[in-house]
Amino acid sequence: MRPQRPLLPWRCPVSDAAVDPGFSMDLRIVTEGLEPGMYVSQLDRPWKEAGFALEGWMLRNEEDVRRVRALCRYVHVDILRGKAPDSRFVVLDMEQPPGEQADAEPPPTIEREPGPAGEQGRPLQVVRWEAPEGQGEAIEASGAPPGVLEGWVSAVATPVSELPEALSVVPAAQRVGREVFGDELDAARDAHARLEAGIRSALDNARSGVALDAGKLQEGVDAMLDSLGRNPGAMSWVLEMQRKGDYIYRHGIACSIWAATFGRHLGLDRNELRELSLGALLSDVGKVRLPTELLLKAGPLEPDEIRHLRAHVDESRRIVAESAGLSDAIARMVAEHHERHDGSGYPRALRGPQIVLAARIVGLVDSYDAMTSDRGYASRRSPHQAMMELYRVRDRLFEGALVEQFIRVCGVFPTGTLVELSDGTVGVVMAVNALRRLRPVVMLLLDAAKQPLAEFAVVDLARVETDARGEPLTVRAGLPLGSYGLDPAQLFLD
Repeated sequence: MRPQRPLLPWRCPVSDAAVDPGFSMDLRIVTEGLEPGMYVSQLDRPWKEAGFALEGWMLRNEEDVRRVRALCRYVHVDILRGKAPDSRFVVLDMEQPPGEQADAEPPPTIEREPGPAGEQGRPLQVVRWEAPEGQGEAIEASGAPPGVLEGWVSAVATPVSELPEALSVVPAAQRVGREVFGDELDAARDAHARLEAGIRSALDNARSGVALDAGKLQEGVDAMLDSLGRNPGAMSWVLEMQRKGDYIYRHGIACSIWAATFGRHLGLDRNELRELSLGALLSDVGKVRLPTELLLKAGPLEPDEIRHLRAHVDESRRIVAESAGLSDAIARMVAEHHERHDGSGYPRALRGPQIVLAARIVGLVDSYDAMTSDRGYASRRSPHQAMMELYRVRDRLFEGALVEQFIRVCGVFPTGTLVELSDGTVGVVMAVNALRRLRPVVMLLLDAAKQPLAEFAVVDLARVETDARGEPLTVRAGLPLGSYGLDPAQLFLD
């Protein structure tokens, strides 16, 4: 019989997690950031051209490092097989490597098709996510510098500024979703609806000073956990489909789903997952007792407004503690989910292991969903951009091992990310492969000329490894929201 573990708080040894055979977690870095102990998984040119007989190389010493630097401007390193790089040297797929000029020519070994967009390296747009000081959901509120992510004009064809045809495709998108997820799509939508009914009831009760209905909340959480157990991808896809609506409801649902998805990956049992999911769902329930004008303010908050906003933590804890059927463990994670690894969080400035694991998980998914949501003070970022921002602040705002495991479960290109494939086609990630995170299932929206496809098609990159010309088919880059006039959320507007 398995020994009983205490319910949350329970500390998962995430840093000791085994690496699945064939699994990788690649990050692109400039070669100035290379160090012995790193595993180089990809060069900026073919391996054979660089003089290597094998693909993949563990850097054993400084001589190995110098050899790679002499050949390449940037490389990909696998952080699950070797040492992780300093975040200063990490280059997002849509970023220009530090030190390169905007009009620099690509390495001669990288061949690109000619066309009006062949003006290499010309910025497509700059997406800034700079949250005003004091906004608790914003990752920068705890001290991280504002993120600046640059997108790039495709090297394959001219981008199209307006694509209304591509935004009037709800039936097609839903049809493709059913093809990929089957009947589980309906089950996931039903679970989402139950979660929404539960959180709406909870927030209405909290607003009126009435105890929460724990049974209704648990009903929605159990339906969601059942769906995740059958097909995790369907729940993530439905979450992307339901991005419209009131943020305060949608955010709690999203945090609950992401926390449960992450908790399953970390090995939590059913009771632990239920507690974690309920805590995430109710993490900001106290905000309903704050003035609406404070929650919706678009500009920077004044010091007294910051203090007022942060009072929602005590309100949330009090609401949970006073509701029958909700445990002390849930109240604790609600009370601590705005604390940060380096002590820069609130309300108690707890550090590292002083923060219960459940609260660390909820804080991480809370920040991820906040970054990928439209707020009054900031436009949302793509899931890929948000994931890379979490990586940048690992070991500072969040425990590094926990961040790396979250990236591992969600993928470098999470569900909902716009991506450009190596053949020039553009699509949105529908599902992440459990073992090959860099080879997701993609719903194609645009052809290589960046024109809307007559019919959406699905390509599973774990199964389809070459394009029509027999060339390797891979994800070339994650794209900022709005690239080529596309926004995945618009695919599902009824």
